[in-house]
Amino acid sequence: MISQRLYFLNNREDKIFRNAKQCREHWNCYLNPNLKKGPWKPEEDVQLLKCIKQNKGSKKWSEIVKYFDGRTENALKNRYTLIIDKQKKHNKHKS
Repeated sequence: MISQRLYFLNNREDKIFRNAKQCREHWNCYLNPNLKKGPWKPEEDVQLLKCIKQNKGSKKWSEIVKYFDGRTENALKNRYTLIIDKQKKHNKHKS
């Protein structure tokens, strides 16, 4: 098992045992070289909002992520929150 092997290969005193689920999540969210970690393109923002609109406002990130290469569910959720917060600020300043 990868988690056990990593634990025993680590020589640090403060080493932590990670279970298989934690290893998988760490790969999927941080280590995978295919992940996009850079700035979002305007087209991605539009695509994100369209996906949510097509799902009648449903934010099932596990479904929406299928339409984005290299972005994680968490990245989608965070980006959506940022877009909505910016829109709220913009509307507040308009009033």
